Amino acid sequence: MLLQRCGTKIELSTQSELLATPGQVSTLLFEVTNMRPERVYQTVQVTDERRFLAQLNPTSFYLRARETNTVRLTVLVPSGTPPGTTDRISFTSYGSETATLAVSVKAVSSFDAQDSTGPNLSWEFGNRCNYISNDGQGCGDRFWTLDITAQDWQSGMLRLQTTPPEGLFYRNYYTAGTTEPLKATYMASCCEPKMAITAFDAAGNQRSINIDVRDVVLTEAAIAAICLGSILLLLLIVLLVWSIVWCCKRRKVSLELPTYRSHSTRSME
Repeated sequence: MLLQRCGTKIELSTQSELLATPGQVSTLLFEVTNMRPERVYQTVQVTDERRFLAQLNPTSFYLRARETNTVRLTVLVPSGTPPGTTDRISFTSYGSETATLAVSVKAVSSFDAQDSTGPNLSWEFGNRCNYISNDGQGCGDRFWTLDITAQDWQSGMLRLQTTPPEGLFYRNYYTAGTTEPLKATYMASCCEPKMAITAFDAAGNQRSINIDVRDVVLTEAAIAAICLGSILLLLLIVLLVWSIVWCCKRRKVSLELPTYRSHSTRSME
């Protein structure tokens, strides 16, 4: 996370093609961002396992502070490649430090079922902006975090994208196109309580959510506790009603008992 904030950040464009039929040329677009405050010189190197690589442009460039440059990588899946074959590509940028992003390109048949389902996207708050006044005073001294997990079991995960984009940091070194969980953390000042996040899979599907740290969000444990408390309260009410009814019936039976006169009383009459 610190390297992403202070060094070089590499992300795969949502226009990248990770699924390709044999004989088809696909394009991968790598977005290289200089997160440092000074200008840096970057050189790029790409390696793969199955020699699907065709062309890389550019191979070197300068980046000003916070500037992003897109590197185009052309991949050719040879004809006759069995569907399901994957080529793991490693994209490495060298500058003030080294940054790497791995990508998995998969050969698919034109008759394969298309992935039309968006990725699974879940989240939970790490830190929140509690006890901050409504007028926003002191919000600049506090930060809130959101832990995000995205996963796609069909075509695989491509990337996450947030608005604003500056606060997103990946927590694991993932391979674009993998079906394994992609974990990230979003961090922002309490002066910026809102954000939107979108998860993209390799087939181009997406899923988005909007977050406001000021909203009251119940966790699964809190929901379970509320449900359990409601059930116990209902049982207590039923028990109380049953007790009242039982007491009323018992009192009525006692009042309706017959009254008998003694023998001496009848003689006096």
